[in-house]
Amino acid sequence: MEIRDSTLTIGNAGAGIEASRSSLLRFRNSTISGSVTDNLVSISNGSSAEIRDQSTLTITSGEQGLRVDGSSRLHFRNSTISGSVTYNLVNVSEGSSADVRDQSTLTITSGEQGLRVDGSSRLNFRNSTISGSVTYNLGNISNGSSVQIDDSSALTITSGEQGLRVDGSSRLNFRNSTISGSVTYNLGNISNGSSAEIRDSTISGTVTDGALVSVDAGSSAEVRDATLTLDSGNRALGVSRSSELRIRNSKISGTATEELVDVSRLSNAIISNESKLSQTGSDTPDVSVSNLSMLSIWNEETTINKVDCYSKGYVSANEGMVTDLATNCTE
Repeated sequence: MEIRDSTLTIGNAGAGIEASRSSLLRFRNSTISGSVTDNLVSISNGSSAEIRDQSTLTITSGEQGLRVDGSSRLHFRNSTISGSVTYNLVNVSEGSSADVRDQSTLTITSGEQGLRVDGSSRLNFRNSTISGSVTYNLGNISNGSSVQIDDSSALTITSGEQGLRVDGSSRLNFRNSTISGSVTYNLGNISNGSSAEIRDSTISGTVTDGALVSVDAGSSAEVRDATLTLDSGNRALGVSRSSELRIRNSKISGTATEELVDVSRLSNAIISNESKLSQTGSDTPDVSVSNLSMLSIWNEETTINKVDCYSKGYVSANEGMVTDLATNCTE
């Protein structure tokens, strides 16, 4: 099925456009809008869809805007999807794949999640933006899925619990892009055996009760050639519960009520390659290490002002690398 140079308006229908059973949908330079009970556009059961050439999808109300499932494929290029949903604006699940690029725009006015990638699915998100207000996550990557975000992409969350959540043995590669906004917990959360590489990117914003980036529950992350700026909140980076964090040639700064970096509960953090930590909060450390965790500082050009340790936290660093290093950190 091909829809080209057309305008479709849907009023109170069960679903909008559906492609199923290995069918192909081409949607070019066209507009679809309206209110549905289920999905505005659904691609399922091994089907493929191309939505491109300044196409516009607008959902006034419904469960989901764009759903891709059942080992299906989506190519979304130079197009826009926006509106209010009950659950997800875009949902890629059940072993499906999606390619979003070429200045595409995703805008969620209200709903549980903006972009969900679930069930061993894959997303390639390049030179595009996603923004808006959500109940839970602006982006959720879960259950063995993988996502590449690159080429000056931007994620902006106005309000919600978390910005980008990576969960359940999933993988995130975040390069040359930005995450910003205001959240209750974390702008980035890597948890439950997941991994992330954050490189040549910028993360900034306000967290009420969490961190700009949290690495938790047997997960790992590398922050490389990146800038993290905490406008206000508990901390910029947190690594806990048998997780690992590597900070390379990056700048971590801001006003933290607790500490800029927290390493706790059998976790490990390595800071190297001229990384710089700058805590502007009064009487709060750059780094806190606790509960059988370890901080290693590998490069003499790294700048750290104050490190605190408690409950058998340990620091490995040459003399003079930390301006104010608590005595119990090296005992």
